[in-house]
Amino acid sequence: MCVALPGKIVKIDEETGIATAEVRSDEKTRKVTVAMLENPKVGDWVLIHGDLALSSITAEEAQENEKIYDDALNHHNHC
Repeated sequence: MCVALPGKIVKIDEETGIATAEVRSDEKTRKVTVAMLENPKVGDWVLIHGDLALSSITAEEAQENEKIYDDALNHHNHC
């Protein structure tokens, strides 16, 4: 099963010519490609899988996704 996690864009790298951003997710910052997104901005929430931002989401959707993921992990750890 593949899981896309929510993350918040904290920095856009415009110097490389490649659409990349630093995204904060799960208390870690990672560099992801944002080429699939239309006009990404610092502060935007995105769904990320690996090193790719798949889509933009709202803060509410990010919170709901985090809750679902945490609930699934907690359920798995109690089995």
